[in-house]
Amino acid sequence: SSAASDPAFRQSLDAQVTAGLIGVALPMDSGSRQSSEELRGKIRSAIDEYMVYGDVVLFQHAASHSLAGREGVVRVLVTGSREARTARLAASRLISQKEAAKLVDTGDANRADYLKRFYQIEHESPSHYDLVVDTDDLTVDQASQMIVSAAAKDPVQL
Repeated sequence: SSAASDPAFRQSLDAQVTAGLIGVALPMDSGSRQSSEELRGKIRSAIDEYMVYGDVVLFQHAASHSLAGREGVVRVLVTGSREARTARLAASRLISQKEAAKLVDTGDANRADYLKRFYQIEHESPSHYDLVVDTDDLTVDQASQMIVSAAAKDPVQL
């Protein structure tokens, strides 16, 4: 059976996504700046290392763009309105709405810059993904179930 259907896997995924703990850290050479192509190569190598395990959940570093065209991959965009993301961030970090809005805007700008530099993507589009999950009106459990269901290729029942 697939790890995606395992309740322990789902609980671990939920906890890691909620806490923002999943990611890949890449060592940087201290004395030299690396080109975008060199960094993209390192990111792809790190992703390839994780992919050998199968049933892997990757996010950050625009992993879905590195994995485009691979068999057995479900590319998911988890998104929400600026207002909803700002409210969630303010509540989770116990900061003001103004501070949260600034962090959301900075994060959006950084993501757009990253996609442009590394993947020559001028505008991110839902068509870059197999599933787009808008979290404005979904709980974490509902969003997680949609993603797990898509990964397990089971029909979603909300």
